[in-house]
This record gives sequence, structure tokens and C-alpha cells, in this order.
Amino acid sequence: MISRRSLSTSTSGKLVRKTPGTAAWPVDSWPGPLLLVRLSSLGDLVLATAALELIHKRRPELAIDVLTRRPYAPVLRGLEAIGSVLLDDASSSSARGRAPAQASSALPYATVLDLQGGQKGRRAGQRWAPGAQRITYERASLQRRLLVLCGRRMKGPEPLVVRFARAVAGGALETTALQPKVAVDVDRRRVIGASLSTPARPKRGWVVLAPSASRRLKAVPERLSGALQEGLLKRSWGVIRLLPPDAPLTGATEGHAGGALLATLAGRDGEPVRTFSGPLPDVMALLASVSVVISSDSGILHLATAVGTPAVGLFGPTVPELGFSPLGRSHVVGVDLACRPCHIHGPHHCWLRHERCWREMEPEIILDAVAELSTTAPNTAG
Repeated sequence: MISRRSLSTSTSGKLVRKTPGTAAWPVDSWPGPLLLVRLSSLGDLVLATAALELIHKRRPELAIDVLTRRPYAPVLRGLEAIGSVLLDDASSSSARGRAPAQASSALPYATVLDLQGGQKGRRAGQRWAPGAQRITYERASLQRRLLVLCGRRMKGPEPLVVRFARAVAGGALETTALQPKVAVDVDRRRVIGASLSTPARPKRGWVVLAPSASRRLKAVPERLSGALQEGLLKRSWGVIRLLPPDAPLTGATEGHAGGALLATLAGRDGEPVRTFSGPLPDVMALLASVSVVISSDSGILHLATAVGTPAVGLFGPTVPELGFSPLGRSHVVGVDLACRPCHIHGPHHCWLRHERCWREMEPEIILDAVAELSTTAPNTAG
């Protein structure tokens, strides 16, 4: 193991930009109705909600629909800024209970805000809003690749949430907290909260441990997640291991909470350890019902802070400087290595075959971050 000094931790707060309130924003001149395009992935769509809120506050009369993909649509439900959520499979679902395939605006759209970018975003915009003016954002592809090539001694791009916001406000952002927010279903949260209170709530509350990721090497290894589970139990926390949606539950199933399943695992001496699996709306309700979330560099990390729950982000082969540092009450933990970052999205395999970014990450650093976040003032987001 290495010393604590060889690991890096950082605390990320709300991003603030101050400029005179009279300055013009690009969005001021956009004709409506507006179609915002962000097809994937989960974390990116969560971050896009900050740009949506900026538009709605600046242009409350502007009709806004959002085009995304079905698995991520629950992130947008209940957001005041949105009229309808359109699905990229050529059907649509309403954000406010309208019938399928009914948009809030009478097509065609006059403006497309393409927060997907590239050919994928361009094609989607052309399918749904042919002839509309297209606004996009700075993808910073070159900067991100140079960061991988040169290492962290090179300055990374602005965070993705800021680049999304610049497409709306340019360099003239007023004093604004770019904090993504999503709406949690109250009934689901109540049911899941009740499930977590029986038979007894752990002394310090529940911590969600979300080790999975879209790429193998971004996922937290079982050795580390197991050590974190043991350390949390020793510190009187209850542990809920969040499973991927298609993962089978093991252990005795305790209950049904709005479509989600909670199952108890065999903890030491009867200590509370559970697993959780369910659809995205139930995952959101779970994240909003616990004290702290520990997550890999994944969409769950951003979703946790968007519902107002403090989070510890574990960055193995990737680094926050690539543009995906969590906002809100959060800590980032990673090992200082010359080979980080080794890929802009996170690799499937370690090209040096040592995986030191995970092997040398100390559980105690992470557990201390959980303790610090759990003592801060509660967040009102979500």
C-alpha cells in the first residue's frame, strides 16, 4: 500500500460564473419552439438538466421538448422546463401526462439545441426538426485527447456541464449555480424509505455502494468494494449494493418497493447489508433516500448529486479533469499516477497490465470522505 499523500482527493462545489445581468445570451435570439437533443448517456443527460433550467429561467415562454432514448427518459419526468419527452425510437412519452406522440409544440421546431454533438446529434436533429437552425456545444475532443496523451500536467477542458451552459449563455452567465437537478417520485421515495426502516435503521444510516460502470476498468474491483463494505459496517453504516438493472438478486428477497427489489445478504453478525435492483425511477428514489453514495465514474455519481445526496466518486483510469467531476456535495478520490488518464472514456483493459489505479486506492481515504460528507448540512436539491 502507499501513503495517503500519494492519493488525490478533491471537493467539488457548485460552479459559479459572475457577469453583468444585462449581457445578452445566445438563447435570447432563438426562435421557438425548441428541441433539445441528448440521446445518451445517463450522466450526460443528468448534466444537461442544468442547461435546461438556464433556458427556462431566461426564456420561460419558450416551448421546450427533449429528444432522448427510452432508458434515460425517467430523468426528465416532472421537470417544469420541459413540455414533452420524445424518444429516439420514433415514439414519444409525455413529461406531463400527454398522450404518446404528442409534442408540447406544434411541429416543426424552429431551433435545435444539439447537446449530443457529432454526426449522431446532427442526424437526430435532422430527423425530428428538418430545416431548424442548429445550435451545438464545444465537445473539446482535442483537449480531452491531449490530456490522455500528456497526462494531468496539461489543463483539461471546462466541465461538460459548463460547456452545455455556454451553448445557452455564452460568456455572459449571470451568477448561476450550475447544479443539475432531477425530480424524484414522492410515492416511490416513501415506499423505499419505509423498506429501509425495517426491521431497524442502521445507527449511522445507509450508504449506497455502486461499483458498476459501462467499461470494465472504470468499474470498482470487488476487492476494493468488499473492503469498503466491511469498513462501512465497522463504522456502523448499513450498506446497499446497487446492482446493474439486469443483474439477478441473491439472498432472501425482503420486499417489493414500487417495482424495485430489496434483498438481504448475509452480513457479519447480522449487520445490515442489502442489494438493490430496479428500474431507473426506483434507483433515483433510492439514491434520494440514503445518507451517502459511493460510486464509480458513472451516471449514478451524477444522479446522486442531482437528487441532493452527497457522493464520493471513485476515479480509477479516468480523471475529473476530463470534464466529469461531480457537482454538489461531493468528493473525488483517485491515485496519482503518470499513466492516468489512459482513455477519454475509460478502457476495458489496462494497457500496462498493472491496474495500479485501483490496486493502490486505499479504502480508508474513501471511508473518511464518507464520514466528512455525512456531517455536512443537508442539500435541498431533488
